[in-house]
Amino acid sequence: MVLIGAGLAKEMIYTGKHIDAQTALSYGLVNKVVPAEELLDAAKALMADILKVSPVAIKYAKLSINKGADMDLMNGLEVEKDLVGLCFATEDKEVGMHAFLEKQKPVFR
Repeated sequence: MVLIGAGLAKEMIYTGKHIDAQTALSYGLVNKVVPAEELLDAAKALMADILKVSPVAIKYAKLSINKGADMDLMNGLEVEKDLVGLCFATEDKEVGMHAFLEKQKPVFR
């Protein structure tokens, strides 16, 4: 998985210079920058968003990303396809589909 290009990576490694949060954001090394006093609230808000999603889907998405990063594209897509198939065979899929059709929020176990 490539986070930044080789040129930026080499510059950071060769020079050992520290970068500030805004630079890390512009390089794509972090997703968001918040003031220190807002950090815990921002982390809790992100976790609240993640907890709204099926835990099974999160588990398989994480597995797909982590395994797929070490594979060529075709094998990575095959792993992703298999894991999506597993998601569709879970109770969480039923809960999510029912909630969607009823225009309600799903409650996953």
